[in-house]
Amino acid sequence: MNGILVAAIGSALAITADAAVISFNATFGPSPDGMAIAHTAGAPGASASRWNNMYVTDANSSLSGSLGAGTIVDNSGATVSLTALTISGTGVRSSNGNNFNSQRMFESEIDLFATTTFTLTNVPYAFYDVYYYVQDAGGTAGRGGNVTANGVRESIRMYASAGAIPGGQFAYVEANNQFTWDPATTTRGTYLRIQDLTGDLTMVVAPLNTGNARLRMSGFQVVQVPEPTSLSLLGLCGTLALLRRRRA
Repeated sequence: MNGILVAAIGSALAITADAAVISFNATFGPSPDGMAIAHTAGAPGASASRWNNMYVTDANSSLSGSLGAGTIVDNSGATVSLTALTISGTGVRSSNGNNFNSQRMFESEIDLFATTTFTLTNVPYAFYDVYYYVQDAGGTAGRGGNVTANGVRESIRMYASAGAIPGGQFAYVEANNQFTWDPATTTRGTYLRIQDLTGDLTMVVAPLNTGNARLRMSGFQVVQVPEPTSLSLLGLCGTLALLRRRRA
């Protein structure tokens, strides 16, 4: 009986092992700018190809843009048929990335000056994490602000220059869980991870540093996480494995 249970649980784990990811990259212009299909980027646990390029207009620093239902794909290449993205805020399209993969993702950016809202409707996952990526601050120390996803708020401060990022210019450095912006304590990083969200995504980005407030956004990802039933199976599998070792 134990062998049957382990086999059944193994099948369930195989279903949840490879999480689905929907990735969005900032771009300076319409296609062919931005990430190509084969380009792979993303922090550990979220690395994926098939990024969706977010082209925005910036008339008088008023940002707007959208990706309609039927135009967004996940990391498998499948169309996420009902999911749609809208963007509204203040900033400019700053640059389009060069080369490929993570370098292109980080270098492609929207330079946000004030509160900007990203709304993703009909997210196809019951539970998901959001990864939010930023560039360096272009030689100016202390720039950053809050990122709030479905009411969960975290803060990030950009590195003063690309050369200051540990491990090289395009390293993935997660800012810690500082829940609100503080110029003295908010840590530097190249991305934030906001976990265990449900429903449609409303992500509000607020540059808050004193002086010339800026937050240079490179992109974001929505990463599926296992549902509670799957997590229960993980625990049960571990328990059964322990029992089998004890009997051996």
